[in-house]
Amino acid sequence: MNEPTRNRLAAIIPDFRRMATDLSQLASELTDLANEEREKFDNMSEGLQQSSRGQAIEESADKLDEAQSAAESAASSAEEAADALEMID
Repeated sequence: MNEPTRNRLAAIIPDFRRMATDLSQLASELTDLANEEREKFDNMSEGLQQSSRGQAIEESADKLDEAQSAAESAASSAEEAADALEMID
């Protein structure tokens, strides 16, 4: 690999690291939001939990959990990409 290509590569690696950090922070925020929704649901009476509003809150929490998991996976992939790029001679 020539020097200009190495320089371009060296500029890309920190971008992957920042992306991983940003995605991890977003995943944490999504966890907080999901927990807030679950707390709302848990504080409802059983009758309200079975209502359309209760079901919507529970579904929102589930979707937030799915998004959090995807964000964590993406963060991990970004870290793996940076690690792989750093191993290039």
